[in-house]
Amino acid sequence: MKKTLLSLFLAHFLCANDVTQPSSLQETAINELPTNELSFNYISNMKKGLKRDFYINEYLKTDISSNEAFGVLSLIDNMNNKLFFNFSDKFNHDETRAVAQCMKMDYKLLVDSYSDCIVNGLTLEKASKLNSLELNTVIKKVEDKYPLFTKKIKVLASPIPFTKLIVQNENLFYDIFLGVDTKFRENYFNYKIPKRTLKKIDKNTKFKELIKISLTNPNLNFLQTTFNDLEDIDRLDNESLFYFAFNSIVLKDYNKAYEYLLKARAKTEIKFFIDKIDFWIYLITKDKNILKNLSISKDFNFYSYYSNELLKNEIDFSTLDIIKIDQFDKLKSKYSLERIALLYTFAKVESNFDEDKISKQYDVGIFQLNPDLIKKITIQNSLSYDINSFFTLEKNIDYMNIYLDSLNFDKDKIFKSFLTYNNMNDQVAKIKSYNLNHPLSSYLNFELLDIKNKESFILWYVLYYNKLSEEKKKVTINTILETL
Repeated sequence: MKKTLLSLFLAHFLCANDVTQPSSLQETAINELPTNELSFNYISNMKKGLKRDFYINEYLKTDISSNEAFGVLSLIDNMNNKLFFNFSDKFNHDETRAVAQCMKMDYKLLVDSYSDCIVNGLTLEKASKLNSLELNTVIKKVEDKYPLFTKKIKVLASPIPFTKLIVQNENLFYDIFLGVDTKFRENYFNYKIPKRTLKKIDKNTKFKELIKISLTNPNLNFLQTTFNDLEDIDRLDNESLFYFAFNSIVLKDYNKAYEYLLKARAKTEIKFFIDKIDFWIYLITKDKNILKNLSISKDFNFYSYYSNELLKNEIDFSTLDIIKIDQFDKLKSKYSLERIALLYTFAKVESNFDEDKISKQYDVGIFQLNPDLIKKITIQNSLSYDINSFFTLEKNIDYMNIYLDSLNFDKDKIFKSFLTYNNMNDQVAKIKSYNLNHPLSSYLNFELLDIKNKESFILWYVLYYNKLSEEKKKVTINTILETL
């Protein structure tokens, strides 16, 4: 719905002839810092793609006119919310700004808005935080014009939402189940799904997401019983079978977990995943032969390295072929060994030392920092600024160290810095109470962290710290996991 509305507005803009000039008395915003190299001519000569979209997004943050904003619109390759919001700020057009404001509006305020604004701004995640009175107010405002949206909200507003959910068609079922926030799902969808509903939804490509959400959340214990009735489990992919194993381990049914792990292993040729499966088989069987095989894996990864550590195999870190950066090493007199190793690790994990990398979220540089964060750092610390600094190694090191200081970097809790950097502290606070009395609680809770590169981060930190360290004392994966 939102993408459709956005497309309609953009189509309207491209056909428009009456572009209003913005007021000459505009107040310069904090993010409107002078930016070198940013002009329409400079951007228009760039190759179409992600990099040009990034530069357009930064251009839209500068002090440009409405006509200049409109002129760059046709150069956008992939419109997203960031681009649209920045465009709407500069394009002096009431309808455009209204759409952007609705999309950004607080869910409580949306209740008092008009139907178009509600539909454009009220996601199911936001709607699931409203009370029944507020939901019914929304329904009255949108039901005549937006019947499909109304149907979804009526499910949330019903006395027992689960009974309304299970009678929806499979697409609506997944839109609603996957769209609501976690708390709503735990409070209102924690029931066993009837067999007739399960047969209706289990062939959908989103079924694997339902499995993951259900089997990795201890607060969905009744929903988890649904999968006891699932027919033909062997047809599931390796990831879904792993989550079945994970759930069985939580329940301490290790025999069942072993069966699922073997099935998952047979479903993939990805060496990292095979090694991960083998490691979990070791955890529930304590068979050291599995560790020995892992230790000589052809794929060097978190699990193959950890197996060497657990076997107490001697590792000669001096022989490891690890990238070294002179600018990092020069900081040894100023920063701790832990900090230097952390800089190396972030550079490796976030960009693989690519100083010019730009992500789809427009994070930039060797550490993949957010441009607005960089601007904030430059203002607060009176540093020079231009867009080239986003991709300059020396500048990025300065930005990263200032940022790490703001995160209250603790050299004894390295992984905490990684989680804070990725805004994961809320998830950690929730997970830490899970599986407290389970003999494998540390591993289960680590697996529950839904964050990319968590294994790689720990592995590379250990490698870099121990490579750089001249002391006999070495850091281990175990010592890092113990601080979680």
